[in-house]
Amino acid sequence: MPTSLSLRPATQSDAEAVAQVYLSPRKEFVSFAPVAHSDKAVYRWIRDILILSGQVTVVEQDNKIIGMMALSNAEGTGWINQLYLNPDVVGCGRAHLAVGGVEGWC
Repeated sequence: MPTSLSLRPATQSDAEAVAQVYLSPRKEFVSFAPVAHSDKAVYRWIRDILILSGQVTVVEQDNKIIGMMALSNAEGTGWINQLYLNPDVVGCGRAHLAVGGVEGWC
């Protein structure tokens, strides 16, 4: 179990870490599928669009970003549009804890 797991809104200064969390699982778990955009384009999209939407939450363990969630709200219902974790913490219960942390968000 992590010694310290927390959720907080992402800031633009988190963009590089969020992009890494976004790209790493795809490269490790779905490496056979072609990627439509370069890492640099993904980083710019995360920094300039996704984080600025104000609906990105980072998952931190011991002050290190290990996950990210992009959230939205439609007609009073909260949605998790994207949920990514570093490959080294997949299967350890972090996603369950992260989802529980935003449960009831609207």
